[in-house]
Amino acid sequence: MPDGPAAISPGRTSAFTRFILALNAVLAGGAALPLWLAPERTDKLFAFEIDPPITAAWFGANFAAGAVLQLVAARQRLWENASQAVLGVLVYDIGILASLMVSLDAFPIERPAAWVWLLVYCASPLSLLGVCWAQRNTPRAPARAATMSRPARAVLLAIGTAGLALGLALMLAPAFGESLWPWRLVPQTGSYGRDPTIVRYAGAWHAGIGATLLHAGLVADARRLRAVLAAGIVAAPLTILAMLRFREQVDWSHAMAWAFPSLLLAGAAAAAMEIVRARRT
Repeated sequence: MPDGPAAISPGRTSAFTRFILALNAVLAGGAALPLWLAPERTDKLFAFEIDPPITAAWFGANFAAGAVLQLVAARQRLWENASQAVLGVLVYDIGILASLMVSLDAFPIERPAAWVWLLVYCASPLSLLGVCWAQRNTPRAPARAATMSRPARAVLLAIGTAGLALGLALMLAPAFGESLWPWRLVPQTGSYGRDPTIVRYAGAWHAGIGATLLHAGLVADARRLRAVLAAGIVAAPLTILAMLRFREQVDWSHAMAWAFPSLLLAGAAAAAMEIVRARRT
């Protein structure tokens, strides 16, 4: 049975927290597989149909990165390290739940997998809030000197700020937000996809990623950010491969078609360098 706050050692991640993060990692990995490997078959393999396939593949890349983020966080002995995965996932979860509530009348309730999606996003924010509550009295571990380089920190802050701003635009003003995107987000098929729900989902992803990277840039300690840095290294190649696989669906005349993968590569490169640098210090 996972333990509660009374069983937490000084500075340690509780078994309850590890359980929740590991469970979320399994759920994210389960969503990543059909979305990234078979994005053309979401009508059969996912909770709802996502069209065009490039959007499904991009969601799959994000889920894969989210799985790595939470799996690495679950393995962290110290809470201050594991906690770096919580903020962004909580922002994303709340964004998805809000998007669901806004378009609940169009939700495909006839699909059993859609109910799983709904239940997960009702439960996940509550579970993460429960983690924060259980760890609320966890003492901070002694400070360590593993500060990031200034260029890496600047990259994280820049990408985080841009991602959060884009995420808010996609969620709050879907029509405007979609005009900033290098491919069509709103599906042409399926009743659930004819409203801006998928655009809002994309916004939730960007808001969560942006919040995670912005916070990481403020923390600026590579040893505390192992989970975040590992997730960044995973997200970049999977997203770029999705764009290349479905390159005919990308508007390559759009500035974001080049800015988006460039920022991902910059973030992944900064993450890799900081992981190496932290191991040497």
